[in-house]
Amino acid sequence: MTRPQTFGRIVRSALFGAFAFTSLAVLGGGCLDRPVAPATPTVSARVVTNAKQNKVSKIDLLFMIDNSSSMADKQVILANAVPDLVTRLVDPVCINPLTGQQVGNRNVNGGCAQGEPDFDPIKDIHVGIISSSLGGHGSTGVCDDPDIRKMVIETLKSEGYQTVEADSAGRALELARSRPIDGFLIDIDLPGKSGVEVSRELRSSESHRTTPIVLYTQSGRHDSTVAAYDSRCNDVIVGDPLNADVLRNRLKEHIQRTEHFEQLERTRLTMISYLSRRTLEVVSETSQTGIIPPPEERDLAILFTDLRGFTAMSEEIEPVRLFELVSA
Repeated sequence: MTRPQTFGRIVRSALFGAFAFTSLAVLGGGCLDRPVAPATPTVSARVVTNAKQNKVSKIDLLFMIDNSSSMADKQVILANAVPDLVTRLVDPVCINPLTGQQVGNRNVNGGCAQGEPDFDPIKDIHVGIISSSLGGHGSTGVCDDPDIRKMVIETLKSEGYQTVEADSAGRALELARSRPIDGFLIDIDLPGKSGVEVSRELRSSESHRTTPIVLYTQSGRHDSTVAAYDSRCNDVIVGDPLNADVLRNRLKEHIQRTEHFEQLERTRLTMISYLSRRTLEVVSETSQTGIIPPPEERDLAILFTDLRGFTAMSEEIEPVRLFELVSA
């Protein structure tokens, strides 16, 4: 599909990592904005309080989970604790009624060889989960949310963009080197290299020195956005979830701005071919200061030449062709 005429160019996107997108699009779904090293779950404190309660026949459990990579160690703790919790509710242990300490497990008949059951087994249990991201689990280190990825692709295609996807930072950089890319949308939290590192590496490439780079993160933490802009990206989108309208408008704005600068650069190069060095110096200085420099007196060497037989030849050749020969 070709780009709309109002843009004037084809923008290709690539999706990186957890999920990635750009015009090479690179984004992540359900990820925070920083890479997280593997961590061994630890519990620094445990408080046990015995409380008197009436007989309970059913219970509702509600878990609120931050499903991002930065909470990977807490997710492991929760994953280990929930099955144990449910098991203790369904099959309570035997305790010393005076101390409340566990003294054993119930036998197959539900009785205790020592002590008494902590409470009657609870058979009616309802479990609810509230998550900051119901996509790919952050603890894997890869944000791969198919719903967000689909939304990004559909949004870009609806604007006439061609898209390519990459499942890692390395693959995205490979695509950036091997094919023309007009813009990048990059998830900050990518597996391997972060989006900030990818942005920095792209900027070090001559072919993408001015290519629009937009980074995406769910977290608006000051240090992460500062690091993103330090990588010389054009913009940072903060959102949970990613807003399609914001994506569309930001990407369009940066691509059009880049096209404008490229048009100015083409104009500058054209001027170099036709204007004298002094004229170019005056134009350059005026564009920076806003003041036309005063005239300067300089020595000039003027050379007059003649082409033997040119007049006769010009009378026999069409003007367009003659101009092409003279301008070659």
